[in-house]
Amino acid sequence: MSTLTGVASLIEDEILTTPMPMRVDFVDSQLSLVDDGPPLNPGSPGTVPLDIHVDRATVVRREDGIFHLTCLAPSPRPDVGLSVRPTEYTQAGAGRSGLQAGGSGVTQISALKEENEQLQREVARLREQQKASMTSQLLSENLCLQGEKQQLREELVDTQHALQEAEQERTTLLRTLEHVQKEMLESDREKNFLRDQLERRSPRK
Repeated sequence: MSTLTGVASLIEDEILTTPMPMRVDFVDSQLSLVDDGPPLNPGSPGTVPLDIHVDRATVVRREDGIFHLTCLAPSPRPDVGLSVRPTEYTQAGAGRSGLQAGGSGVTQISALKEENEQLQREVARLREQQKASMTSQLLSENLCLQGEKQQLREELVDTQHALQEAEQERTTLLRTLEHVQKEMLESDREKNFLRDQLERRSPRK
C-alpha cells in the first residue's frame, strides 16, 4: 500500500496538465496489497495481505480525466462458491452480446470472403489484360522484326550482286592487264628486232 501511495507522490505536479487518454487491460491478474508501513500499535502482529484476483477488467481514462472501470463476466471456476457479476453484465445481456458478437463475426467473415473473391477477380482481370497487352506487343514486335529481317535479306542480296559485279570487273581488269602486258612484250620484241636490223644495215666505221 505504501508503494502505491509513493507512486501517487511521483506523478504529482504543481501545474494541472491536460489528462492523457489511456487504456489498461487486466487479464487473469493476481494482486497482493500489503501495508508495509510501521503499525500504529506496537503490539499489533501487522496487517493481513489483501489478495485480489482480476479475471478480466479494463481501465480507461478519457480526455475528460475520468477513469472508467469495466469488468467483464468472469469464467466459471470450480473452486469459487460465489460468483459476483457486475450489474451491467447480466446473463441475458451476456447472451445477447455473445450473439451479436457472433453475428457480427459471421458478417465480417462473409464480407472479407466477398472482398477476397472480388480482389481475386480483379487480379485475374488485370493478368488477362496484361497478357493480352503483352501478346499484342509481342506480335507488333514480331512484325517489326520480320520486316527488318526481310529488309536485311534484300540488302544482303544487293550486296552479293554488287560483290559479284565487282568480282567480274576485277576478272575483266586482270584479263585486260594480261593482254596489255603481252602486247607490251611483243612491242619490246619488235623494237629489239628492228634495232638489230638497223644496226646490221648501218655501215661500220
